[in-house]
Amino acid sequence: MSTSQMKLTLVLICSWCLQAWAAPDFPLPPTTRQVQLFRNSDGNYSRRLVTVPIPQVGEREILLHVRAVSIQRFDLEMGVMLKQLNQADLTGQVAGSDAAGDVVRVGRLVTTVRPGMRVISVISPEFIEHPMSANSMEGALGLSANGVFGDYVVLKETAVVPMPRYLSYEEAATLPSSALTAWSALGIDHNVLRPGDTVLVEGTGGVSTFALQFAVAAGGRVIVTSSSDEKLQKARSLGATAGINYRKEPNWSAAVLRQTNGHGADLVVDIGGRSTLEQSMNSLAYEGNLAILGGLGGYDGTISAWSLMNKAGTARGIVGGARNDLVRMCRFMEQHRIHPVIDRTYPFSELERALSDLESGSFVGKLVLVL
Repeated sequence: MSTSQMKLTLVLICSWCLQAWAAPDFPLPPTTRQVQLFRNSDGNYSRRLVTVPIPQVGEREILLHVRAVSIQRFDLEMGVMLKQLNQADLTGQVAGSDAAGDVVRVGRLVTTVRPGMRVISVISPEFIEHPMSANSMEGALGLSANGVFGDYVVLKETAVVPMPRYLSYEEAATLPSSALTAWSALGIDHNVLRPGDTVLVEGTGGVSTFALQFAVAAGGRVIVTSSSDEKLQKARSLGATAGINYRKEPNWSAAVLRQTNGHGADLVVDIGGRSTLEQSMNSLAYEGNLAILGGLGGYDGTISAWSLMNKAGTARGIVGGARNDLVRMCRFMEQHRIHPVIDRTYPFSELERALSDLESGSFVGKLVLVL
């Protein structure tokens, strides 16, 4: 066989493989439910549950059969936040960012994903690895690109990674935002958190509960704050060594110092923003790390430059993480067999009730919708 014939044969084989890779192995319904955004006359956005034809995949896209989705504070604050970003009209865009499901179609040029894979979504498909850049957040799911709230959604090939094999779909759907944010805050794979360190975790919501679980698995000593003794008891059952009820002890930073014999927390996970930053700083140990990753009390808080300098501390802003961070986090979870904490689940049609429960704060861990 001549060289040219060999090349032609190779091309034909590759072409056949690509076609087989993209072959429709799973029967599909003609339509799918999706939660889409609609711009109101006041410029804010609302959500509508609609029925649309099953979308077609592009060359580097996949069709995901969504099995479960988890909700984030962004889903609650979505209308106002999108208005503030002053983007073009996003009417018709699929909402949501965090999902677990099955790949049922792949595009002709997809090489890393195959039909039948169980995967979780990646919020920022362009943010593959550090360092972060101005373009890292482009194409963020549910923000500037179609999200995951639907029975079937089309995503970029880079917008999914394999889900941990031992988790259910409901558990896996909690990982893309909350778990990854907690992982980035702790910096376990960057030697920020070291075995024996004291970690202060504020609250018992999704990010905070993951931070507690990850820190315990990494050998940290965890102190948790909450307004509820019942929630603090749950935190202790997950491995927290101490809990502080901030309603009973409004000056909770003093309690942190008391719990640590004056040392303070080597790492503080701040989720309150304006309402907690001052006490977070007061709780910080010398040469400690302050991870700022939330704004439950407002995003315009301040910390004293002198306090940070005096303690030789480090303050870091946290916004999710890279795709490869998510992969490393999943490996860590598999190694330690960490199961996400799910407070309750809902049918997909009860998204608004789930969001109302999210706003109330009367839960520990995550709220998940099952499709």
